[in-house]
Amino acid sequence: MKIRPTHFVSLPLQSTGQCIESIRETQRAIVEADAQLAEMTIPTCRFHISLGFLSIQPEFAAESIRTITQALEDVCRDCAHFDVILGTVKSFPGGQVIYTAPMERSLGLHRLKASIDKKLSAISSSRCAAGDDSFRYCGHAGAHWKPHITIAKVKQAALSNKRGNGGSHMMKGKEECEPRLSIPISCYSKVQNNQFGTAVFDVVQLCAMKPDSKSQVGYSVRASVPLSGRT
Repeated sequence: MKIRPTHFVSLPLQSTGQCIESIRETQRAIVEADAQLAEMTIPTCRFHISLGFLSIQPEFAAESIRTITQALEDVCRDCAHFDVILGTVKSFPGGQVIYTAPMERSLGLHRLKASIDKKLSAISSSRCAAGDDSFRYCGHAGAHWKPHITIAKVKQAALSNKRGNGGSHMMKGKEECEPRLSIPISCYSKVQNNQFGTAVFDVVQLCAMKPDSKSQVGYSVRASVPLSGRT
């Protein structure tokens, strides 16, 4: 049975610096090329690398979050903060997501990922074996994990409408316009070869997939644990 994630382990990007400004420049280029894509750009406060996903049963959320937080603290105590050099803007097949990713394999990043996978998988498996289904860790399969920071993405609602309604139109004033189902490379071709520079990561967060309110822009952070190991 497929597990539907409710939370994820996040490595948030620091909110200041040249790296952030370079990503914003790419977003501005996308919007200047097509204003309809503005709502598809990711807010700065959501820039992150996903490390793994969890499914937490609501009735056991408080206890599960305490357990997960303690596990993250154990891992982060032995992992130091680290930098990665981000490459150019890229796109997943289909053009529904554009992103940037580390130019080279980062030892600090992959060590952190492996430690979190090992710790949370062990706790999750032990609980399941004892008949405790309060939470499950469903991190990426190691070989399929592709660390990246999403810059813009097509909203799921647009894709669902396209599949369900055979290509419905969105109203904009008196005009009808097709919903954007991909982000064409022409929208960011002017900045396609720009490198985003050095990104600093110094904290791990446990976040809820859904916001606490409709007006919320950032993720709902349930725990924030600094990377406090020695360099």
